[in-house]
Amino acid sequence: MSCKDYYYNLTTTDDDSEVSATVSSNHRWIALLIVLMAPFMAILDVYIVFVAYPSIQHGLHASSDQIQFVIAGYTIAYAVNLVTAGRLGDTYGRKRIFIIGMASFIVTSTICAFAQSPQTLIITRVFQGIAAALMYPQALSIIQATFTSKERNIAIALFGANVGIAAIAGQILGGFLVQTNLFNLDWRLIFLVNVPLGIGTIIAASRMVHESKSEKPIQLDIGECWLAFVDVYCNNTINYFDLSFCSLRKKTVDIQT
Repeated sequence: MSCKDYYYNLTTTDDDSEVSATVSSNHRWIALLIVLMAPFMAILDVYIVFVAYPSIQHGLHASSDQIQFVIAGYTIAYAVNLVTAGRLGDTYGRKRIFIIGMASFIVTSTICAFAQSPQTLIITRVFQGIAAALMYPQALSIIQATFTSKERNIAIALFGANVGIAAIAGQILGGFLVQTNLFNLDWRLIFLVNVPLGIGTIIAASRMVHESKSEKPIQLDIGECWLAFVDVYCNNTINYFDLSFCSLRKKTVDIQT
C-alpha cells in the first residue's frame, strides 16, 4: 500500500465502527486540540529552522553544506517514516505511539538546543525527524477513531488549517526568537520552545485522549521499511554530493580564470 492510498483510506472512509461510544462530544473536540499539537510542532520545526539557519551557521561555525544537512536530515527522516509510524499506531495503540513520539521530540529538541557542533546537530535532527514522524500520523488516526463521519470532515479541515498556521508561525516565531535573543540563548531557543509545548501536550493527552487500535492492522515489514529509509537517504546524499562537487568545481574554475 502506498503512502497516498494509506492516507486516502484513513481520511475518506465513512465507516464509524472504530469510533468510541465512550467519548463525549466535548471531550472529542478537546482531544482534537491536543492531538493537533503533533502536526503543528512537526511542521513548525521545518520552517523555524529555515529562518534561523544564518544564526545557527554563525553560532556553530558551520558550512553551508552542513546547514543543508541540518534541514534535509529532519525532513527526509520525517517523510520516510510517516507510513511506518501510522502502522505502529494502528498495531500498538495510537495514543501510546503519539505520547512516545512527543516525548522523543522533546528529548531530541533539547539535545539540538545544546548541540556544540554541526555534526551533533545534524545527527540529532535526523532523530528529531523520526520522532516527528511517530507523532504526526497519530493525529489523523485518532480523528478517525474519535469522530463520526459527519464530524470528521470538520476535524480534518481543522487539521489542514493547523498545518498551514504552523508553517506561518514557524517563520514568525523563528524570526522573533532570534532577533530578541532571550536569555542570551540566540538560535537555541527555536528548539527549546518545543519542551514546554511537548510536556503540556503529553500531560493533556494522557488524561483526555482515548486509546484506540485498528481492528485489522496492516502487518509491518521492518526490512521493507529500513530498505526504503536507506534508499531515500542514499539517493539524497548522492545528489547532495553531486551538487556540492559541481559547485566546488565551478568555484575552482572561477578562481583559475
